[in-house]
Amino acid sequence: MPGSSRGLAAARASSSPARGVVTTAAAVSGGFVALLWLTEFVDTLAGGRLDGLGIRPRSEDGLTGIVFAPLLHGGWGHLLANTLPVLVLAFIILCTGLRRWLVVTAMVWVLGGLGTWLTG
Repeated sequence: MPGSSRGLAAARASSSPARGVVTTAAAVSGGFVALLWLTEFVDTLAGGRLDGLGIRPRSEDGLTGIVFAPLLHGGWGHLLANTLPVLVLAFIILCTGLRRWLVVTAMVWVLGGLGTWLTG
């Protein structure tokens, strides 16, 4: 039936952009979580020395920790507890666009870090 093959081709074409968004969202969120796990692995090999790069509240030197703190975790249990929420939330935000995810991530990164630095 010629009509049904056109319908199938149209359906494939219309779902292709959505499939691309989902694929990108899954890849980026998975890649970000992989970076977190790699960082904790390196920290474990380094005897926890990377944790010293975290935020030190109300200390001028501690401000640089804002850059590193979101990648650092207080051990494997902490990282494991954060993995699923990060995957789900990052995936949802990424489905609305990579640029939006970058903006949201940067805002959470900096504002969360400043909040920790001020109140920590």
